[in-house]
Amino acid sequence: MSASTPEKCTILRILTFWTILGFTSHSYGQMQEPTFHIHSEQFNLVQKNEYMLGASKVKYSDSELINFLKQDAFKLIQEYSNPPRRYIYSAYIIRNHTSKFQKGFLKWRGFMSETAAFRVDGDQLSPLEKYPGYDIFWQNFPPGDTTIVFYRLMDGHLSGVVGTTKLQDFRTVVSETESQANYMSGMIGIVAIMILYNLGMFLFFRKTYFLYYVLYCFLGILSFAHLVGPLTWSAWKISGLINMALIFLLLFCRGLLEIKASKDPWMTRAIQCAVILNILASFYSYQSNDMYGIFVAAPLTILVCLTASLLKALQGVRNAYFLSLGWSIFFASAILSILSPHIGLYATWASYSSLFGFALEIVFFSFALGDKVRQSERRVVKEKLHAFAQLSKVFYPHQIEQIRQGKSLEDTMPIGTADACVLCFDVIDSSNLTIAHKEQFLQESIKACTGILDDGYSYSKGTLIANAYRIKEMGDGFLCSVGFPFRALPNRSVAEQAIDLAERFIQIFEEFARCRGLSEDVFCSVSVVMDKIEGRFPITGVKEYDVYGRGVVTATRYEKIRKDILDYHPCHIISVQNKVYDQLSKECQMRFEEINLDSISYKIRGDVFARRVYIGKRYPKEISKSHVG
Repeated sequence: MSASTPEKCTILRILTFWTILGFTSHSYGQMQEPTFHIHSEQFNLVQKNEYMLGASKVKYSDSELINFLKQDAFKLIQEYSNPPRRYIYSAYIIRNHTSKFQKGFLKWRGFMSETAAFRVDGDQLSPLEKYPGYDIFWQNFPPGDTTIVFYRLMDGHLSGVVGTTKLQDFRTVVSETESQANYMSGMIGIVAIMILYNLGMFLFFRKTYFLYYVLYCFLGILSFAHLVGPLTWSAWKISGLINMALIFLLLFCRGLLEIKASKDPWMTRAIQCAVILNILASFYSYQSNDMYGIFVAAPLTILVCLTASLLKALQGVRNAYFLSLGWSIFFASAILSILSPHIGLYATWASYSSLFGFALEIVFFSFALGDKVRQSERRVVKEKLHAFAQLSKVFYPHQIEQIRQGKSLEDTMPIGTADACVLCFDVIDSSNLTIAHKEQFLQESIKACTGILDDGYSYSKGTLIANAYRIKEMGDGFLCSVGFPFRALPNRSVAEQAIDLAERFIQIFEEFARCRGLSEDVFCSVSVVMDKIEGRFPITGVKEYDVYGRGVVTATRYEKIRKDILDYHPCHIISVQNKVYDQLSKECQMRFEEINLDSISYKIRGDVFARRVYIGKRYPKEISKSHVG
């Protein structure tokens, strides 16, 4: 046999190719235009057209489908509208332009209730192999045309433009399937983390917007799982889940942005209307079993939320910026996902763009929640600081510190009875004073006098030390105690500290009078007694520490002695009980004048056994400026 020339081999290949093409080509009537063209071993093709038989309540037999093919019942379409709960029959023509068999995988978006695909072999239908776990069918396509018939049972009305089916080689379908699984698992992982974290935040803080966020995330990812993920595609389920997610999104927006009817009436009404719209859209989707309701409800809901967040951002609400960014990203990604088939963008990332947008949205929502928690903590700290600052006007520092440590208020001050010196300060004949700005003068002078009571204040190991304790103010005077509940300053007797305090009161008051040119017109009186006093918190009502007892009453009566037994003198007066006087040093005693009460037949009410009282007169010229506190 002679050797074959290259020209003879080439002619033989061409004849063989067209011979096989003639035997394998099955085109029926109008079914002439191929759906897919295979030109090489590597391909990732998007359908150009589709031949549709229509919808049926029952499944057709193989022979009925063959007859439909022969009768040209499959019509070429560019747009489709598939009714719910019907078997949708379609056909593709796949033209293999290569000279050998090519393994191809037909892939549909979504996971339908029931699907099957068949290769037309003359008067028979041969089922295609199904890719495990997916609505993907594969076949070794010979050179020439191959007709594929398939059906889908859809749980819902679906319409659109032809272009969602792909024909891919093995390497491409595996790569894309893995990518889709990775996308979905990654998104589920992100959402699961956000759900668990914010569920914990809800259980910890008991703020409902955390719960709304958790429900929104859960329903959102569940709807995506039905729409593009591994769960069965169902129009009314997807619509219902999305509508419920949008309702919780509105509630989340209202709670996080603190939208209240009293402050933001129109925002509140807009959110209420959007909630009602989603409820109606959900009922509509259930009745009609399509997704048209969400095409109205979803954009309007996002528009309401976006507008509310932008307005709040303009008002200075920081977390509103994150919400605005999140909604903007999700809105743009959803539009891209819807329009991608119509603009010829068939990349996997484009079809999953709404899922990516949802993931980014919840991430930015988490930023908003984090900022909300941060601002709430700052507000709580600020409120606590303000509260303790106000408490410092009522309580001593050691009380506030012990309350911070968890102690009860009743345990922060000494309780019981003790001997102490009580001082009663009063402005002499204040009701008859005719000086300018009398009330202001009295308030400022008394405030200055009481300001030295806390000198030397300290608390250590349960011991309180200070100059004196202010018992109460009485308009033009006040009462204070030395020795209880605060102990006297170290190395000082209670009596000496009380007399020194009385002298300082007079010095301070005189300085105020001197500065206003009232040194010869206004005088004060201070009484100093020693007796038992008691410190208690009341059993009922407001828990305000109170000091009372015989010493307090006696001090007010000693202060009034000057009116009864002394003639008017233009000076300040100190009235001292004999118990106090007897504990003073000789030097200090010399500064007081003794008055024998028996000689003038005077009895002090409440201290009937008192026989003497000691009076110290302090004239303005004798009071040195250097002693003013």
